[in-house]
Amino acid sequence: MDDKKRAQFDKEFEKLKKKAERKERKNALYKPVTTLYFEKALYNSLRALEIRFEKKFATDEELKEIENKIDGLHNKFDILFEKLDWFTGKYTKLEEEQTIIGSKVVDHGERIETMEKKVGIYAS
Repeated sequence: MDDKKRAQFDKEFEKLKKKAERKERKNALYKPVTTLYFEKALYNSLRALEIRFEKKFATDEELKEIENKIDGLHNKFDILFEKLDWFTGKYTKLEEEQTIIGSKVVDHGERIETMEKKVGIYAS
């Protein structure tokens, strides 16, 4: 290599070296910012997962509250079924009475017709 090429090579080498040093300094400045950014991002992601987890599963207090509501519903259903049983029983008795009375009325009607025929009174 002659001196002119050697000088040009050294000059280019110094430029590349300075460029690399500037890039290194720039990266050194951004490194803490980048690390901080990733730490914050990681913290936010973990916090979001915690919130989702808390919403996904009920706490003991919420489970107790749900159990109390279910017990209240069981009590209301018990009362409702007791009233329905009472009502059904009354309706069944009424229906049986209607059947008995209906058959008696039919019997009375036939009896009255037979008596009218015997006496000679005819109903129109």
